[in-house]
Amino acid sequence: MSCVNILGVVISNNLSVCGHVNKIITSSAQSVHVLHVLRSHGMSAECIRTIYRAVVIAKLTYVSSAWWGFTTAADRQRLEAVIRRGVHSGLCDLNQLALNELITDTDDKLFFQAMYNNCHVLNSILPNETHRTYNKLGSADITGHFLLNNTP
Repeated sequence: MSCVNILGVVISNNLSVCGHVNKIITSSAQSVHVLHVLRSHGMSAECIRTIYRAVVIAKLTYVSSAWWGFTTAADRQRLEAVIRRGVHSGLCDLNQLALNELITDTDDKLFFQAMYNNCHVLNSILPNETHRTYNKLGSADITGHFLLNNTP
């Protein structure tokens, strides 16, 4: 099976991102190990949580709009487990959003920026906004007779 690496995202010839998911999980596990070492050397919990967000969460969400749709349910469970383990071990906040919610928020922000920021690189390729108006043809009265423009 051949794979292509585009901007750090590994995609196989059958459009599987399993290799990419494996890479993210391995890299995140290494970062988590470093955070455990830093915590054992006295780094504050606040600093650990900040680094976790800046490193691990960033790895999990990096260009997720491009690859998240190609993940399987098993891939998503494995990725979500990285965050669950981070919460369980105290490396990230207890109120940390699930990965699916993080990615949805990221996609929404990207789309909002592309739509409403005229300087955004994607704005020029979006279709123009269309405004549709609908005329009400009429309605039926209580007896079932059709009334045009609500006049008897």
